[in-house]
Amino acid sequence: MNQEIIPVVHIGMPKTATKTLQWRLFAGHEDIFYLGRYDGSVFHGQYREYRACRDELVFKVMDQVAYSGIHNPDMAFCRSAMEAYLKVPLQKGLVPVWSWESYCTDNPDNRRVRARNLKQLFGKARIVVTVRHPVKLLKSAYMQQLRRDNIGGRYRKGRSGFYCPIDEWVQADVGHDISDHLGYPETIRMYVDEFGADNVCVLPFELLVADSRAFYERLCRFMGVDLERALELLGRNVDNSRWTEVQLKNLEQINASRLQKLKFRFASKRERKQMLDLDQKGKPLRDAPRASPNMSPGVMRDVVARTRAGNEWLESEFSLGLRDYGYFEP
Repeated sequence: MNQEIIPVVHIGMPKTATKTLQWRLFAGHEDIFYLGRYDGSVFHGQYREYRACRDELVFKVMDQVAYSGIHNPDMAFCRSAMEAYLKVPLQKGLVPVWSWESYCTDNPDNRRVRARNLKQLFGKARIVVTVRHPVKLLKSAYMQQLRRDNIGGRYRKGRSGFYCPIDEWVQADVGHDISDHLGYPETIRMYVDEFGADNVCVLPFELLVADSRAFYERLCRFMGVDLERALELLGRNVDNSRWTEVQLKNLEQINASRLQKLKFRFASKRERKQMLDLDQKGKPLRDAPRASPNMSPGVMRDVVARTRAGNEWLESEFSLGLRDYGYFEP
């Protein structure tokens, strides 16, 4: 372990095993003093009053630095409060870790200001981010929105269900959500500018898929925490169930029928799950191939073109093997 304990800020991205890291590694490892994000059923709602932060003080500081006070934080209060708060954990050799995946998907101005504020808050910090092939990233984000809007946190009885073909979803770029997702190289550059390239660890999601031990070895070495304990924690559970072709087909059919759309709109969450062939925990009832939304070749080429320059910079700066992982091809 490093002699000097330096806080770690995990900034994302979405759909790169973030929940596994948050729920299993960060929240459970004895070498880590986890500040949040604590969310999901594994925490039984106990951190809800703190907006998924560790406690009220962490929420107050992070709300100033990263959320409602982001453009005018009381930095003197935040620095003094965090310095006092972390004094004992640091004396015990624990690594403070803060994790919030949306740091990579907010609008560019907020991303830039947030990086600057975190630098002022912590002084020294190590930044962790996982990247993913942009086409696969958007396909996974699309499936996440289908789940979230239809049976998840954005479900409201009487609100129309969400469905549109993935090409339309990408091209519409509602609220610049797609552009923000694809802006990950720009985000990483912001943190390099603030903390220095040596203090930024960029990990390809494809490495996790191909060689999970190598992925976690690189991560744990960078953070300064015990690898074997991390592997023990990470091997316990699979945290997310994946929709199959059945759910995607059912949504398409519901969207194609005015009567079914109306029924789905006013259905309870339980009833919606039944219509989508899910159990009450949201898991598919039948085995079927994993859902893979059909993005057209033209849209895929456009996505790759939009990220090419940024991915070339990432490759030159961090030698990630992105070309071998297909980042420059649809």
